[in-house]
Amino acid sequence: MPAPDEDLGKALAGALAKTAEGRALIVVSVTGERISVWKVKRDDMGIPRARRASFSPDSLTESGERYGPATVNSALARVGVAETDAVLVVAAPDLAFAEVGGRRVIVSAAPVRDALGTAIADEPLTQMYELVTLRATVGGRLELGAVPLFPMGTQRGATARVPVRFTAREEDGTVLAVVASTPWERVFRPVSVLRAHTAPAARDLRVDLAGPGRVGFPDVPGTVVPEARPWAELVDALPGRRAPRPEGTTRHLVCAVETGSPGTTRQTMSERVAMLRSLVQTCPVGTRISLVGYGPHTFPRAGDGSAPEVLCWAEPVPVFLDRLAELERRPVATEGYPLAARLECAFALVAAQLAARASDTALLVVGARPPFPPRVHPSQILPCPRRHDWSSLAAALRGRGVRIAAVRDGREAPGFWRELAPGALFDAAARDQEGVAAALRLAGRGEQYAFPLSETG
Repeated sequence: MPAPDEDLGKALAGALAKTAEGRALIVVSVTGERISVWKVKRDDMGIPRARRASFSPDSLTESGERYGPATVNSALARVGVAETDAVLVVAAPDLAFAEVGGRRVIVSAAPVRDALGTAIADEPLTQMYELVTLRATVGGRLELGAVPLFPMGTQRGATARVPVRFTAREEDGTVLAVVASTPWERVFRPVSVLRAHTAPAARDLRVDLAGPGRVGFPDVPGTVVPEARPWAELVDALPGRRAPRPEGTTRHLVCAVETGSPGTTRQTMSERVAMLRSLVQTCPVGTRISLVGYGPHTFPRAGDGSAPEVLCWAEPVPVFLDRLAELERRPVATEGYPLAARLECAFALVAAQLAARASDTALLVVGARPPFPPRVHPSQILPCPRRHDWSSLAAALRGRGVRIAAVRDGREAPGFWRELAPGALFDAAARDQEGVAAALRLAGRGEQYAFPLSETG
């Protein structure tokens, strides 16, 4: 007789691993009440799919043998067994018999349904999983593609993160489709197609693998429901779509933000960060964002180590948002010259980073204090030690095609701010995000797309 302590889970896992296209695993469970048969076959995505049939022992044989080889063979005949199929018979300990037609019998009191479900969930992926996204080409065309999530061999418990942008309205929802394919056959086979009713935003999308064919998006706010439309309908609506990008639209937004001077409060910094965070969510697909922080000169200290800093350059929106969050967590500056900020040095830094022609670039300045003058000035603000001339630098940037706008959240030097951004100066208290976006020639969200837009560089 077979040993009653044989590991049912290991037996099921080993049998599943041997199944392939066209070959099924048949599991027969013999208990004191019913005889249940599960037929497990892999679908086109390599996912084991189980179908169950249940029989009364009396309906399977007329020999009077309620539990034995004849009853099992009759159940197998009912469901159909091919020569290549693997058969596993599981019997309760008090009903155990040695074999059925040369097939070994496993003795186990464990519920077969639960053990089979666990074995399927623990199965390594036999195909790689990817998230369907749209990507904007240099020419503005939107291409349907996929971002890798889980390679072949991955098991449940794995997590992947993908930077994407949702553009669809919350009421319409964004399709979250995970597809399976193999390296030798790049055909998208939908594994899971859901619709997330959540607000448009750039997101670092988390994807969890709960087993073959089972994925989740735990961090997506709002409601996530099964997608009702057929897969073909979703895909057929996409070919030939173009991301709207009017002539002269900004492709690269540089945000230069004053990171603090003596007297700057954490509330002020939080408001600057919140404004930038909200603004970049409206940028059109494919826009790259840079973040430059600048503070005051620290004249009493040798070396003046307060140089402007490039926190990120020409990065996708999610990267920019991460750097912005890091900036917000920094302590607010409490030292340095209180009457001006190193905006002139920030201009010099931006000019050095940009290409010779930058007609697709816009520069947004966010702050309160004026720059340091290049020389002795009637304002009595001390000159920039490097003699950078903000006016000449700003004019040179404009000469290279850079558009300049400013959001001012203080009352200092109103004349400077008007000269810096004539027609594109905004008071932070007005919260005129649409006006700022228009001045920067950000096209806005433009069209809305059913699939998320890839923000991978």
